[in-house]
Amino acid sequence: MTPKISIIIPVYNVAQYLGQCIDSVMNQSYKNIEIILINDGSTDTSSSICESYVALDSRIHLFHQVNGGLSVARNTGLKNATGDYIWFVDSDDWIAPDALELLFSTLQSMPYEVVGFSNFDYYEDKDGLTEAYNIQEINKTTGTDFINQSSFFFTSACCFIYSHQFLKQNKLQFAPGLMHEDDYFNLSCFGSISSCCKLPVALYYYRRRQGSITTAVNMENLKKRVVSYSKLIDLCKRVDNLDPNFLKNKRLAYEKVIIYLLNSFLEGASSFNSKIEFTRFVQKSLPKVTILKTDYNYSKAIWLQKKLYNMGAFFYCSYFTIVKKG
Repeated sequence: MTPKISIIIPVYNVAQYLGQCIDSVMNQSYKNIEIILINDGSTDTSSSICESYVALDSRIHLFHQVNGGLSVARNTGLKNATGDYIWFVDSDDWIAPDALELLFSTLQSMPYEVVGFSNFDYYEDKDGLTEAYNIQEINKTTGTDFINQSSFFFTSACCFIYSHQFLKQNKLQFAPGLMHEDDYFNLSCFGSISSCCKLPVALYYYRRRQGSITTAVNMENLKKRVVSYSKLIDLCKRVDNLDPNFLKNKRLAYEKVIIYLLNSFLEGASSFNSKIEFTRFVQKSLPKVTILKTDYNYSKAIWLQKKLYNMGAFFYCSYFTIVKKG
């Protein structure tokens, strides 16, 4: 019996992109699928577009909910999915033709718990595609070894399909309220995987667009990102079923991003009080940063920034103000 694949698509104010996304799934040559649309409180015409597709294809199921964010919408999809495998697809992206046929042929040879693949980036402002990212073949292995073998471990949940049974057995869901929920999900997931692989092909098209939640640069958005990264740092300290060196490097990478976000805000902010406010917020989320032995030799400025950050908000902001004036 052919496995049924559930494609979960959260929908929020993406009317201009939604048709391309649903069409790319609905028109696959592999037919044993269900398409679960979760209208997450859209205020544009996304809801009516979803309704029109439901009328076209009995495999499409629509659920409406008050806006709760991507994690809540995906969890709603998981709760209502009936497929053997789950693929999370974002509603402004799309998938490659015959992607599901290729995935099915892979699953025929081995009932993997997780199958990974690569992606293209589509830059809307340039109307162009990048080369496929991180093309690499990884044969059957555990989740821990998958990460260790990866030339780059891309954490997007959209670039994996998951056994529904595996997700249920391990009680895996997305953490509500986080902006980088895919990192949290896969860092929680991969240590429990006993059988996975990666196909050396790109099956997913990721749309990079201005105005998406990860490109907004206002203070409120930056605070949400800082909180999300600080929770990921805490998760890396708690996880005990992944390689310690990998977790250490991830923790340092998240720490680096937080400092980058802080630096970007300080360089652009005109008010010294707002600089102090945001720096204190960051220091509450990330009390200390790691100063590596190589920092001083690599860059005296970076070493000084880290030292001043650990000393306090006033010193750190003063440093940036002096540098900007200078």
